[in-house]
Amino acid sequence: MKQTVQLAGLSCQNCVKHTTAAFSKLEGVESVTIDLDQQLAQVTTDTAYQVQDYQEVLGPLPYKVESVL
Repeated sequence: MKQTVQLAGLSCQNCVKHTTAAFSKLEGVESVTIDLDQQLAQVTTDTAYQVQDYQEVLGPLPYKVESVL
């Protein structure tokens, strides 16, 4: 399944790198693609994650998960 994650606070490719690495740690995640301009992540996973799951895995990073579609 694909989930679209609306993010906030990403400003550069380094932000994309850190967010991709964090989301990839979630069990069942196969791929993560982030559109920096639109602040959207496309996550291919076999588990339906919620906003709090994605936010938790970001830990102390200064990025915010606004919604999961």
